[in-house]
Amino acid sequence: MNFTSSFFADSRRNTARYAGLLYLLMAVTAAFSLLTMPSSIIVKGNATQTVQNLLAQEMTVRWVMLSHFASHGFFLLLVMTFYRLLKGVNDHAARLMVTFVAVQVPLIFVGEALNFCALLSAKGELLQSFSPPERADTIMLLLKIRSTLWIGAQVFWGLWLIPLGQLFYASGFMPRVLGITLIVGGVSYIVQSAYVLLFPVLNPMLITITNTPPSIAEISTILWLLIMGTTGKTSSSQP
Repeated sequence: MNFTSSFFADSRRNTARYAGLLYLLMAVTAAFSLLTMPSSIIVKGNATQTVQNLLAQEMTVRWVMLSHFASHGFFLLLVMTFYRLLKGVNDHAARLMVTFVAVQVPLIFVGEALNFCALLSAKGELLQSFSPPERADTIMLLLKIRSTLWIGAQVFWGLWLIPLGQLFYASGFMPRVLGITLIVGGVSYIVQSAYVLLFPVLNPMLITITNTPPSIAEISTILWLLIMGTTGKTSSSQP
């Protein structure tokens, strides 16, 4: 390997490790918000208890909102880093990957705005003319719209993984098996979103099954990027 190819390989490896760090930060902040809000705050079919939980865990709700904003800030930085790393492989697929991420970010931000309105309503700072039952029902409506926006965002979580997987597979400097697992994980996200929209009664086993491939794909990708960066092989187009 001559000096020029060695320089590009080192630069590419550093870019990949930076992407791994951003991916890890995004995953940690997203996991906190995704696991905390539904499990400890929202009680399905019980608006009164949900309002009480909002009031009792106000700081938790605020941390959830902050973690969502942080995770999607990291997400935007991550996809732009991947674009820099992979645009030489296939610029069209790289641009498609960026587009899918950019489209879903506003859905998350609107969802968290609704979450904030629900919290203010529970505290009595909004909807002051409503009776307690009316206010509780409206709060549940806001949270339901938020959860629906998240389902829409999840479709794009799946869609962005598919071109990312294709780029990994075709790059020559990323393991092809990672590319395949990312594509399978992306399809699993989309299948899960479609199922949630089509069927009102969730099947916990199906949800677990469709959560497994993207979890394996993304955790494996994070670990590979942080530890190895790239395979060290040269591609046909240098970044």
